[in-house]
Amino acid sequence: PKGTLPYTLPNNCPVCSHDIFRPKGEVVARCQNMECPAQVKGRIEHFVSKGCMDIDGFGTKLVDQLVEKELVKNVADIYSLNLEQLSELERMAEKSGQNIFDAINASKSTTMARFVHGLGIRNVGEHASKVLEKSFSGNLDKLMDAEVEALTAIHEIGGIMAESIVNFFHDDSNQKVIKACLDAGIKFAKIEQIQESEFTGKTFVFTGSLEKFTRQDAQSMVEKLGARVSGSVSSKTDFVVVGPGAGSKLKKAEELNIPIYSEDEFLELIGK
Repeated sequence: PKGTLPYTLPNNCPVCSHDIFRPKGEVVARCQNMECPAQVKGRIEHFVSKGCMDIDGFGTKLVDQLVEKELVKNVADIYSLNLEQLSELERMAEKSGQNIFDAINASKSTTMARFVHGLGIRNVGEHASKVLEKSFSGNLDKLMDAEVEALTAIHEIGGIMAESIVNFFHDDSNQKVIKACLDAGIKFAKIEQIQESEFTGKTFVFTGSLEKFTRQDAQSMVEKLGARVSGSVSSKTDFVVVGPGAGSKLKKAEELNIPIYSEDEFLELIGK
């Protein structure tokens, strides 16, 4: 409007002074520094969550205390915490501190997919992390060295995601955090080789209250067949599995004439 001044975005983060990254085609400017105080709490909560490193008992209040007391400045610092530091925190008895300390150590045995997901790379979710793990045979060094061309050659990895991955891993501060995590003893399990099957590349959607298995079990069964699970029904969906109380997803599957299976029929379909 008339009488106003144009706003110039800074070249550096106003909180940590790290370089600002502006993705092509997006009207945004982002700080990618994993140690930026403005982002630390959110990054840690994501890193310890069930779908990532799965550190039981590591809740929001604990994260708040650790960051505010400057005991944790990035996700790698979690692995430097000792039992005394944890036990001395507010509302943290020795037994609770021991449980969290044990959970931190247990999380060191993980998968590359969980770790990559936990890093919070923009546009890289749980499924994409598994695709990357499989494509690079569980070798994090090879993924970190990959360029955009190599990444976009992978099915399901597009240009925007590839650029996010390259920019993240080329950042010196992020490399230091990752190295610190690995130096602390994080080890990746060998990836299970997926056999080609009639379901390779197919998409399953599960809806309703599943009674025969959990959604996590369902996802694991499907992925071992080389297929994937989606949260929504579309023309690209190949199979819909329904439990009691299925609603809009079931209706859409019927409209699109997508094959619909009960839980028992699904188990029979995949030979379980």
